[in-house]
Amino acid sequence: MADFSPTQRQCSRCEVLPEKLVGPGRLHLWPPLGHTLGKAYKHLRAQGWFCETPEDRSIVVRLDEDRLSDLFAVLSEALTNREVEDTRALFKPGVEGLTVSDIPRARSLRHLATLGGSGWLIDMLSEGRLTRHFQPIVYVDAPEEVYAQECLPRGIGTDGRVVSPAPIFEAARENDMLFQLDLAARLSAVREAVRHGTENNLFINFTPTSVYDPSFVCVRPSEAWTRRPWITDAWCSRLPRPSRPGTWST
Repeated sequence: MADFSPTQRQCSRCEVLPEKLVGPGRLHLWPPLGHTLGKAYKHLRAQGWFCETPEDRSIVVRLDEDRLSDLFAVLSEALTNREVEDTRALFKPGVEGLTVSDIPRARSLRHLATLGGSGWLIDMLSEGRLTRHFQPIVYVDAPEEVYAQECLPRGIGTDGRVVSPAPIFEAARENDMLFQLDLAARLSAVREAVRHGTENNLFINFTPTSVYDPSFVCVRPSEAWTRRPWITDAWCSRLPRPSRPGTWST
């Protein structure tokens, strides 16, 4: 991810983005039942897709162009919602066959189809196109005095326009990327606060469940940012600091 350099020990759950699904390649399908396999195979052939059924246990669909979204649409026409959920699927770019190391990457067909439409989010995170808007928090009895700034996440589209957080977090939830998004959002809060010369306390929101393992490395990229040479100790004093793994103190 573009916001930080990899730590010595990476948490693959937080710091590694899924690969974008782009063709050409092969889509491997493992339907739950023989009936489902036969129905999907027949429909694919009728729609002009080149596919085969190795040992009648799976379906392999060849894509010579980047047409995964079209293929997912055709499969959704043939299968019920439950069949889409129960069918295991794996896309492998290129022409090479599967290896044992590929098998753990298999997901439900529904998950893979959703991931196929999330390339924009993967690009946004990998290119570091997250920013922050700062909302002042004031004292009730002295509203003219700012106590802190709340850091509100926003995305930046490829056209330079601001993207609201709702579609970003919705896509992250659907594609199991909340861990990566939350980490990128925390880092962008630190980066943008320094860039704007913020002198108030900072409130950085994050989802506690998005820290996969606080005793491992899941919070260390955020801490590492505060140790960069251009971030002063005085500035760091305005951030909450970890007192022990899993707890935070101000």
